[in-house]
Amino acid sequence: MPADNEEYTRLLEEMVEQMKAHILSQDARILEQEQTIADLRSLVDDLRLLKAGLEETLEEFKRQLFGTKSEKTKTSQADAAVETEDPASKTTVKEHTRAKKKKQQGMNAMQTSLSVMSLYLSRTKTAAVRTAMRK
Repeated sequence: MPADNEEYTRLLEEMVEQMKAHILSQDARILEQEQTIADLRSLVDDLRLLKAGLEETLEEFKRQLFGTKSEKTKTSQADAAVETEDPASKTTVKEHTRAKKKKQQGMNAMQTSLSVMSLYLSRTKTAAVRTAMRK
């Protein structure tokens, strides 16, 4: 404890000044945090708008990919039956009519268009190649 009142008063004034400085630094920190909170709220609002836009775009893409296509038209079953009736392309099977499958032209056409090259080696050359490969 200080001996006289003047020293005690001086110590109290120093403590008050320190407390004021501490309060000012805390106020500055609070203002900084409030500004950061305001910035983050603004960012959250922007991100929510972006998310809503992206979800809308995603739904549009889903509709384009999985939804009904403009090329497809809705026809009644009777119209569809009239369009697909071709007696040459159907065979009668027990209890129902089965449509014949068309031959796929892809691989068969490609195989016929490929040229084949044959290479014949004499036995002496193949033996020499085999011995060279063994070494």
